[in-house]
Amino acid sequence: MAAMNDPDRVVTVKMFDSLTEAIAARAMLEAAEIDCFLADEHTYRIAGPFHAVFGVNGVRLQVRSEDLDRAAEMLGSPASE
Repeated sequence: MAAMNDPDRVVTVKMFDSLTEAIAARAMLEAAEIDCFLADEHTYRIAGPFHAVFGVNGVRLQVRSEDLDRAAEMLGSPASE
């Protein structure tokens, strides 16, 4: 298990029901030079409206733990791990 202060640890900063919104949020963080990625993006794309059948309840925007507060502030969401 990764330590809480591990810079390589990734955390979910926000969950999206819309892939379009998730991609826009990722672009905003990337423009601010915050490394991030969308977890479950490909499963969401492939499964389409049936994504929940595969256990995917949305698209998770993830960042390094050290960038969580800054990313959450930019997205207007509470920072939580």
